[in-house]
Amino acid sequence: MRVLIVEDQSSLAEGLQLCLSDEGYKAEVLDNAPMAIAFLQREVIDLLILDINLKYSSGFDVLNDLRCRDSETPVLILSARNTTEDRVHGLDLGADDYLAKPFDMTELMARVRALLRRRLKPAVNKENMGDLSFDRKAKELVNDRKGESILLPKKEMRIFELFSARIGTLITKAELTDYAYGKNSETDEAVVEVYISRLRKRLEGSGVEIKTVRGLGYLMRVSDI
Repeated sequence: MRVLIVEDQSSLAEGLQLCLSDEGYKAEVLDNAPMAIAFLQREVIDLLILDINLKYSSGFDVLNDLRCRDSETPVLILSARNTTEDRVHGLDLGADDYLAKPFDMTELMARVRALLRRRLKPAVNKENMGDLSFDRKAKELVNDRKGESILLPKKEMRIFELFSARIGTLITKAELTDYAYGKNSETDEAVVEVYISRLRKRLEGSGVEIKTVRGLGYLMRVSDI
């Protein structure tokens, strides 16, 4: 999972990056609002940890730009500004959570996990995409047009689950490997390419396809059929 930290206190930013990296997340750091806005306009992330008091502009400007582009990226605000007015303003702009400084790192990590779980969790167990219906709870995938079940081995099912929860979102090989095998596994990321190839064959003609984003990873999308 990819996390962007926008924080201009270098010692705090480094501490956050280290903690997130230790938990298996890919954490990146920026220290000012204009750079954060530009980054978020061209990159896809899974979570934004955002300070309010930034160089050149406010973190509220970063959040406002993100939501004006209809991005649903979860945002956790960190700020020494802990007035009710600031909290309400941040939440009204579209923040998902607001944590006042100073804070306990264990609490922050718990909030990070909660926001990322919420991002992955679908609103309903059964989803329809193209000609497919997927019962997430029962782990059943059916091609409704053909009236056939698509049986996926365990690892392919894990990878399909992640793709289906994040349709249209870029997912790296590292994320797919972590999700299929667990964080910090020593599994070669090249193994993912094999599973992707097999999944593509199983999904042919269903209106659901896995696209390669060269040098970055993969995304699943529903095409017009």
